[in-house]
Amino acid sequence: MLPGGLNIHTIGKIFSMSRAITVFNNDFGSYISLFEDGFRPFARAIKYTVGEELYRKTFDSPVAACVNVHKPATQIIDQELVHVGTSSFSVRCNWKGTPGTVNDETPNVASCDIMYAVVDSKSGKLAPLPAWYINRYKELTKMPRGDFSLKMHKPMDCFKHNSRVVPSDLDINNHVNQNRYSSFCLDAACVASSRGIYQGFDKEFLKHQVKRCLLLFTGGSRLDDVLTVNTWQNEADKKLIQFEIENGERIVLNCSMWF
Repeated sequence: MLPGGLNIHTIGKIFSMSRAITVFNNDFGSYISLFEDGFRPFARAIKYTVGEELYRKTFDSPVAACVNVHKPATQIIDQELVHVGTSSFSVRCNWKGTPGTVNDETPNVASCDIMYAVVDSKSGKLAPLPAWYINRYKELTKMPRGDFSLKMHKPMDCFKHNSRVVPSDLDINNHVNQNRYSSFCLDAACVASSRGIYQGFDKEFLKHQVKRCLLLFTGGSRLDDVLTVNTWQNEADKKLIQFEIENGERIVLNCSMWF
């Protein structure tokens, strides 16, 4: 794979764009009603699982991958609400492939599990889900939320890379779009890899294919904030590259990528 082709950031963009044009469980009303009741859902954690099939067959070149990023309708991505708790709900997205190449038994080429929390639109603070939403999906309260746990042991001598937030990084709420954080991580990883920081990795970091990626969001960032991306190679698992993004004294993201 060449830089600018299929990587965890572009994979995330495809999932993000598909969520923007579909509705969980075909229930548009309940999702919109959360906003009408003064709640704003946001992704607290995102977990990607990527099969070799995605890199090997779905696209015949990095150029095709880039083209399809802008055409999410050319991909079949099934989505469903899988868990509802007292203060969060989880969604699973399964990327099957292109129309005409899949059936009900076709394995996923990638999947994306997302845990959403909600904030009160007026106070901006975390809030419990309204009772009507929990009752509407009562059967899903008995389902497992999914594993979004992440162990991080940042070494003292980790590599650091700074990124300044620019207008194109922002979403409609004037916060950094959550998918942009994976781009900040990749930017830092490319510089670190070019300097030989990661043992066993090619200096062109984007040649390596991500098998899993877990992002935990713990804060937000705004225009002109300077973010410090800390990255290191896990001592026990050399195929695991980890990241911690700081905004001043606050940690806004923890991320692990398995290769």
